[in-house]
Amino acid sequence: MIGLLLVLSAPVSACGGDPTSSGPPTASSATVSPVVDPTPSPRSSAPASPLPPAMPAAARKHTLVGAKAFTRYFVATANYAIANLDPPALAKLFHPVCAGCKGALAFIRSVKRRGGDIRGSTWSIRSITGKLWLINGEQRVAVIHLRLHVAPETIVIPGKRDVEHHGGKQASIINLMPTKSGWKIARLGTQ
Repeated sequence: MIGLLLVLSAPVSACGGDPTSSGPPTASSATVSPVVDPTPSPRSSAPASPLPPAMPAAARKHTLVGAKAFTRYFVATANYAIANLDPPALAKLFHPVCAGCKGALAFIRSVKRRGGDIRGSTWSIRSITGKLWLINGEQRVAVIHLRLHVAPETIVIPGKRDVEHHGGKQASIINLMPTKSGWKIARLGTQ
């Protein structure tokens, strides 16, 4: 997934706004107020499964708890999609405006199309913090900050030299937009 994180770090500004900003774009007439939950979430280190994870009911709620549950679901789905080279599992979580998301899907598709494999790569959540940004009293976006541990990975493409990444700590930012079914990722990148 280091390869995926490298893909995400390049186009993050194309996903909308300043990649170092933790807030969404706002209208000049809007009043913006964050709702903050600084409590770190429990660690997640479950290995990827041969089946895509099911979205928990909590991940459908338009609350900060719901946004964090969706983020945990996203990480589990990303681990599954990388281990199984299954980009459609991830695509359903992405909003069409997210350029970083498109880059992640293109990376997985490219490895799969060339008969390759991504070995050993998983994300483990170390902490999740976030804010709900309210504009004129209506929820518009959840901004989630992740601290991850990324396991070492090897990207194998037949006829090419293997690409190895050592893994380690990674800080990521995810902007979530509420939908009727829960959330969609509108911006995905590294910090």
